[in-house]
Amino acid sequence: MAKYKHMSRLAAPRTWPVKRKGVKWIAAPVPGAHKRELSIPLVVCLRELIQIAKTTKDIKKLLNAKEIIVNGRPIRDIKFSVGIFDVISVPKAGKNYRLVMNVIGKLNFIEISKDEAKFIIAKVVGKTTLKKAKPQLNLSNGWNILSNEKYSIGDVLFVDVLTRKPIKHITFANSKLAYVVGGKHPGVFAKIKETKEIGELKKRKIAVMKSDGDTWETDANQLFVIGDKEAEIKLQ
Repeated sequence: MAKYKHMSRLAAPRTWPVKRKGVKWIAAPVPGAHKRELSIPLVVCLRELIQIAKTTKDIKKLLNAKEIIVNGRPIRDIKFSVGIFDVISVPKAGKNYRLVMNVIGKLNFIEISKDEAKFIIAKVVGKTTLKKAKPQLNLSNGWNILSNEKYSIGDVLFVDVLTRKPIKHITFANSKLAYVVGGKHPGVFAKIKETKEIGELKKRKIAVMKSDGDTWETDANQLFVIGDKEAEIKLQ
């Protein structure tokens, strides 16, 4: 399949908060672990969202000088896909940002502290067993980590960006506070009231949610549990 360097702004995911008129083309994202609607090319993040530089040329200079850090590592590919909950750090400016989703379904960056920039959150989406029966966790951001802990699919891990080791764990369960990243209630914090499996093979999990007195259903895949009564991470 051909790889395109650019695409029409009109064809960009609706979650991207970019101008649709004016300049016709925009950088196409490099395929990664995140869904296209939950990630944005680094060049777009820096030029149009964070606005750290006005031109692609200036952004390339910053990347070549290793002045832009994503999840603890310098990135030099301008089309690197920055995904939901990823952290961009600009050490020289003393700035750190996390990619989140707002209540109108648009991805945007919020400024966070230096301490919060030390970790990302990711959901356990799969488990595999390596040679010598070593258990491996597959995370929503594409990372794979070894762990003997008994984590379940849907649980959220707070992962140190330098060591890539879990530092905190939140279980996916009823009564937990969750953050929604899709569907009809994006960017909303809501309690998980109950979950149920539907379909002939019972493979699709639906969560019944409650927020502000309203009850509604959403696909459990669109949820990230973030705490009990309050969020344990800044997302607004």
